[in-house]
Amino acid sequence: MPVRFDESKGAVVWLEQTLLPPDKAEGRDETWLTSTKTADFIRALKRLEVRGAPTIGVFAAYAVASLTFNVPNGESDPIAYIQREAERIANARPTAVNLRWAVNKMLSTLEELGPTPSLEDVRKAFLTEAKTIEKNEYEAGKRIGEFGNSLIEDGTTIFTRCNAGQVACGGFGTAGGVWRTSWAASKDISVVAATTLPLMQGARITMWELERDGIPSTLIGDNAVAWKLANTPGKKAFVVGADRILLNGEVANKIGTFQDAILAQFFGVPFYVAAPLSTIDPVSTSIPIEMRDPEEVKNLLGKLRITTRTARAENPAFDVTPRDLISGIITEKGIARAPYSESLSALKGANPRSARRVV
Repeated sequence: MPVRFDESKGAVVWLEQTLLPPDKAEGRDETWLTSTKTADFIRALKRLEVRGAPTIGVFAAYAVASLTFNVPNGESDPIAYIQREAERIANARPTAVNLRWAVNKMLSTLEELGPTPSLEDVRKAFLTEAKTIEKNEYEAGKRIGEFGNSLIEDGTTIFTRCNAGQVACGGFGTAGGVWRTSWAASKDISVVAATTLPLMQGARITMWELERDGIPSTLIGDNAVAWKLANTPGKKAFVVGADRILLNGEVANKIGTFQDAILAQFFGVPFYVAAPLSTIDPVSTSIPIEMRDPEEVKNLLGKLRITTRTARAENPAFDVTPRDLISGIITEKGIARAPYSESLSALKGANPRSARRVV
């Protein structure tokens, strides 16, 4: 699990994803950070030290739980303080709906504690809820993997973008959970990962996870997807993650996903999205797109300037894939298909014990 909670300190512990992959030859191990401070939690989210919608949700839940352990001395209204700081955490990034979803779930437990709960009662309730969110996201990934595996035929080459594996998605993976489950089922599969500029999550993290799991894999540049599709024989499928899904089936995912879906349609390749129901936004009718610092585009991983200092750059972190380009949305309760307004609503309201495929 890429996020943990240290109850002895009331601290959140997280894997620093910007420093992945580890490289023993260069003396670089995994880096884990620990904090009890709201400013550090917000920094971790903004800098993508913590990233991936399900993992962001788990992190946010433990960050809110940490607040109950670390109310400043002399704070006259601890509950109001916790609510204010939780709101700051929820506003750290705009696109991944799991962030707000997790904070709201944490704060909603206050309603069950009565009008004047003790700080100790709030602490216990928050920690219980955060642990439940962590457990549910991990188990959701396993069920997503099982449903997704039913779509992957033996001999399939799976194309993906960015990283929707263990570190991004609650410890098991969403898109990554699909190929991990297929590989564990002894299917002859391989994965093609796009580098995913500008921060290289596909190259840095997805390839590291694939190699660690022993799954045959190939890294390609973002501009090589069409060439690779045209020159890969046999069965092919796209499986990607998501940061927010509207009930109408529109999907926000890492920038470049929209063009992948267009290429999939051109080549007649199924395009699947894998995400837990916590990533479905049942209220919004549009998706805010995070615009990140243009310097991320102008400098390779912040280390090498690749253009002029005065070049104008834009850096959208996500794009939105229209529902007409999506073959199916794989959730922990089943596989939704068009019309998504009906199938996703049915799954969102389904009993978790009655997982099924919605056609």
